[in-house]
Amino acid sequence: MDLRPTTLILTLANAPQDARDLHREHKLTADGRAHSAMDILHRYTGAVLSSATAQTLAEAVVEHYGGDAARIWRGVKDASVLHERLAALPGFGDEKASIFLALLAKQLGVRPDGWEAAAGEYALEGYRSIADVVDADSLLLVRESKQAVKQAEKQARG
Repeated sequence: MDLRPTTLILTLANAPQDARDLHREHKLTADGRAHSAMDILHRYTGAVLSSATAQTLAEAVVEHYGGDAARIWRGVKDASVLHERLAALPGFGDEKASIFLALLAKQLGVRPDGWEAAAGEYALEGYRSIADVVDADSLLLVRESKQAVKQAEKQARG
């Protein structure tokens, strides 16, 4: 199963009109495989979204974007507007919005003007966040990078 965040958002991008039916819907992932949206979300529980937050997010996508999550970013020319839209989503906030903006730019080619500034450090090359994960190897590199940052912070505190 493809567990990249792009799979999650592509699943939510095809959210059913009645978000309460999300668990019964089967969606195609980027690689064309069908998976239950809730199966994908359960693999992320705690790391990305709880199922309750996922439910609220799906409802927000239906309410504000007609059930089409791609409308969050489609046609947006200014990255600060996109960042604001992402940050307003249930379960997001400023940091997740920056990470997701970087993910959109790096993995889906969604690059409104100023995306690098809006995404901050997550726009940089390297292995900083889930925006840089495209396979199992890059996931390991992101984990190693995060561990190194935590270790350096720990040493700096003494």
